[in-house]
Amino acid sequence: KLRAHYRKQQCLYCSVSGSRKLIIICKSYLSELMDSGSEYGDFSDYEDEGDGLPNGLAMHSMVTEPERDIYSSFQKRECFQFVPRANSPRICCCNRSAAWHASKAAAAAAVTDITDASADTLSRTARLPKRWTVDGCTATTRTDAYGVLRFENFEFTRLGQNAKYIRLDCLNSRPNLLWKLLTKTWRIPEPELIVSVTGGAKKMRPMSDKIIKKLRQGIINIATKTKTWIVTGGFNLGTNKLVGEAIRDYQLAGGSERDVVLIGVCPWGSVRDKECLLVSEDKSLEDDLPVSTYRNPDNTAPVKGQAVLEPHHTHFLLCDDGTESMFGAEIDFRASFEKKVAEQMVRRRSRGDGSDLRSVTPCVHLIIEGGRKDVQAALVSVETGSPVVVVKGSGRAANVIAYICENTELERYEIEAITEEHFSSEFEPNSSEMRSLVDWLMKLAEPDYQRMLNVYDAESMDPNEQLDRVILTTFLRQTSLSVVTQLNMAMAWNRPDLAAQEIFSSERKAKWEQLTGRDLEYSMLRALARNQTEFVSLLFDHGINIGTLLNLETLAGLYSSLINKPDPQMMRLREQLDYLSSPLSSWLMTESKTVGYATHNESQTAYQERLLRAVGLYVSAKSGGVLRSPYPRRDRSSYQAEDLLIWSIVVQRTDMARIIWRQTSDTIASALVSAMMLRNMKSLAESEGSLEASAQLGAAADSFEGLAAGVLATCYAQDKQKTLDTLVRRLPVWDGQTLLTLADQG
Repeated sequence: KLRAHYRKQQCLYCSVSGSRKLIIICKSYLSELMDSGSEYGDFSDYEDEGDGLPNGLAMHSMVTEPERDIYSSFQKRECFQFVPRANSPRICCCNRSAAWHASKAAAAAAVTDITDASADTLSRTARLPKRWTVDGCTATTRTDAYGVLRFENFEFTRLGQNAKYIRLDCLNSRPNLLWKLLTKTWRIPEPELIVSVTGGAKKMRPMSDKIIKKLRQGIINIATKTKTWIVTGGFNLGTNKLVGEAIRDYQLAGGSERDVVLIGVCPWGSVRDKECLLVSEDKSLEDDLPVSTYRNPDNTAPVKGQAVLEPHHTHFLLCDDGTESMFGAEIDFRASFEKKVAEQMVRRRSRGDGSDLRSVTPCVHLIIEGGRKDVQAALVSVETGSPVVVVKGSGRAANVIAYICENTELERYEIEAITEEHFSSEFEPNSSEMRSLVDWLMKLAEPDYQRMLNVYDAESMDPNEQLDRVILTTFLRQTSLSVVTQLNMAMAWNRPDLAAQEIFSSERKAKWEQLTGRDLEYSMLRALARNQTEFVSLLFDHGINIGTLLNLETLAGLYSSLINKPDPQMMRLREQLDYLSSPLSSWLMTESKTVGYATHNESQTAYQERLLRAVGLYVSAKSGGVLRSPYPRRDRSSYQAEDLLIWSIVVQRTDMARIIWRQTSDTIASALVSAMMLRNMKSLAESEGSLEASAQLGAAADSFEGLAAGVLATCYAQDKQKTLDTLVRRLPVWDGQTLLTLADQG
């Protein structure tokens, strides 16, 4: 597969020379092929041995300097070819002066002795290209700007950790390497969803305080959802500033920055005071990375074509196309970045659960206000399969697209009228810009495109009209998504209402019935561990089988996932389990053999059995000795809803217990056992001085006693004799006790 890419005698990619008898594989060239794919084969089935090469290919010694770390693998881009502007012969099309190019002449052979005085002559030189292009007039070298960013002198001091940043080539970002930087080096959790936010910048129109408040709250709700990346333009302007201020409000209210992933994608050439971001030996280190201090230059005059970085972003990708003070270098790079991340998510998820995710792009484009380029961005997003949400009431582009969504079968003159209403101050009615803008909007008005457009009405008084709800609904309505992916996303955002409406609705029955028992079991275990009671109820309603869900491994896993948490309540429970286990095995009392963890020489099965034995003793103690220890059981089929009920009572998830209680074989007995255990747990909490916990446990005990009495009264009203027989019938599941015995002991 690689033979067509071998370079003999000299590598054409980086010009490293070698013997004619040797085949030299240039590492940087091969890495490019592995990242981008090629017509000569698929590289995805090779294993990386750590040096960037596929398994089985040794790096020849002719490759001069091995990459010392991941940062040295990224490149910056600088102009080497002076191409004067038509109206300004002393300025290159890269927006740098002829003098700057003269200073770089030693590194760029095509440009020699350029001075301001000779710029006119230079513009007539035959060897100069007629047109300046990024790929033809710029060259790449190793990046010189990366590390940790510390913000100073901003209105609000940044809370939490400092931001991480890197300067990288905008044309060849090497997506596999960039993914590794983000998820491995920077340790950003892999996303379930990307929300790409665009909109107004310097020309952003003012919005009402009410809309701003709703948007900030909506952004907080999105940013703090499990595994969601928010991507913005990164500068302290317009929409980007609004998103950053929302994160600031969240942090000031006590929120953790670790809950947020906010990535700014900015053009390097437009970053104000970017010189302070360059790597130098005199900088301090944090996590072995140079720390750059970025100060707010608000007191100085603004610089055309440059902007300040927004201080509440967590990461910055500063893409470099070789230009200076020219916005726009980031547009194509950002679109490519979002697409590549989405493809990585699809590839990894489809390998993980077997879902058919080939056509899924898990990215939602959010437009707040915005201009002409945002209408174009919406069109591109829809054409690439990414749904778009526009904020109605925020102004300009968002309002126009919202109007198109709410009014079908519009004529061109109608779209022209609404466009002129919002953009007349920027473009002449018959200008080429206005005509192309109307063309894009006409395309978005087509039915196939409208299905990918959704509106969030920021002016609505409806409490259900929430930004995060609209975005998740938009994501769930993509027909190409597997039901597993939809359910996982709804659970990650903790929206059981949308799961019921968009996944388990009667209209979609044919689709959700495709869920396998394994899919449902995995989702149920996640919902139980996360205490998502409404999802547990929803899954019970749609056919979860507790008999196949519960076994030694899953039941012990539910206990261990909670008792090892650094929560005071769970720490007390773990201590009690250790104490109660001591009569069986005195070594359980040693610190190294707590029920919380398996020992180094203990099998997983042995640990799970030991943990459940301790739980069984705890159940016996909290029942006042009425029940014997029910564990361990080796037969997979012997675990049932009662075991799940005991788990929810032991870990004090009483709301969850009420839902599980409905699934038990004898609801009266299960309610009596729950009330009995909760009352004994209440007494212990009271003796330890935990008055709040004691009150909650007492209220839960009363609630279960009321449930038992209620069911008994209903049974008695329907059949008195059968009810009397039930009272004295022995219950195998509860150690052969009767309802009367349980009630008396309770």
